[in-house]
Amino acid sequence: MQVRNQIRLRVEELGARIVPATVLPLTGTHAFSATLTAQATPPASVTGSIGGRLLQGSLSLAVMPTTPPSINPVDFTGVLTITTRRGSVTMQGMGNVDMQAGTFIDTGTILGGTGRFRGVSGRFTSQGSFNVVTNSLNGTITGIISGAHHRQHPQHP
Repeated sequence: MQVRNQIRLRVEELGARIVPATVLPLTGTHAFSATLTAQATPPASVTGSIGGRLLQGSLSLAVMPTTPPSINPVDFTGVLTITTRRGSVTMQGMGNVDMQAGTFIDTGTILGGTGRFRGVSGRFTSQGSFNVVTNSLNGTITGIISGAHHRQHPQHP
């Protein structure tokens, strides 16, 4: 019987095989659509999950109401961050929550991101239902996201 050589990989070598060395940036322009489920924590934050082909992961929204609390609908501005396993996307939006109708709508621009989404831009709209008893939101987010455009450096002779 022939003895086989056994090779034991070090932790560093295993890590290099499991984790990709780089994340390729998003290129081109893409339409996206995703469902969202979130929980509002009055007065200033919303957290939840997002499920779509391009954007799938968690979301957090830092909200700043722009109308007094007793006014309906409640207008707001905020920064929405979507975190995926390949990077995050940061968006600036404005919208409102209609407490009587139980609906919300938000529109805005994509400011940039990290990882795969570094340097992206675009626009979005989110809308859906808002449950005033549980402070929960269910809806969709759609939009256009464009990859970063890299300047080509002039060739030196």
